[in-house]
Amino acid sequence: MQSGPKTILWVDPEAHRSGQLKSVLEELFYQVRSATSEKEAAQIVGHQTPDLVIASMDGEAKGQDLCRRLKGHGPTQHVPVILTSLSPDAEALFSRHQKEKGKADSYIKMPSPPEDVVDFVERLIGLPAPNGHEKTGVSASETGTDEGST
Repeated sequence: MQSGPKTILWVDPEAHRSGQLKSVLEELFYQVRSATSEKEAAQIVGHQTPDLVIASMDGEAKGQDLCRRLKGHGPTQHVPVILTSLSPDAEALFSRHQKEKGKADSYIKMPSPPEDVVDFVERLIGLPAPNGHEKTGVSASETGTDEGST
C-alpha cells in the first residue's frame, strides 16, 4: 500500500459537475485526479495506480469499459470502482454492466449529496488521516472533531 494520501481517480466527461464533490474529498485529505475520458484515465492509471476509481457511465467517460479494463488487468484488478450516472435509468445501466461481468464495486446515481459519496468512498478505501496514516471506520463526525482542528 502506498504512503501518503489515498488517490481517487474521478472520470467524468463534464469535469465541472464533480467539482464540489472533489473539493469535499480533498478536504478529507484524499488526492483527487481527474480525467474526462476512458483514454485519459487509462494513461493516468498507467503512471500511478489509484486507490479508487469513480467513473461516469455517461458520454465519453465510458466508465463501464474502464471498469472492465481495470478489473481484467492484474495490477489493477483490486482497485475498487464506483460507477456514476445522471441517467434516470442509472440502476438499469449498472445492472446490465454487472450482468456483463463488469465487476464494479458500486454505483451512485448523480447528482448525489456529498455525504453519500464520502460514505461510499470511506467504506471502500477508508479515511486517510492528514499525516498519511490510514484511519478506517472512524469519521471526523464520529470523533466529535471539527474540520480544521488538530
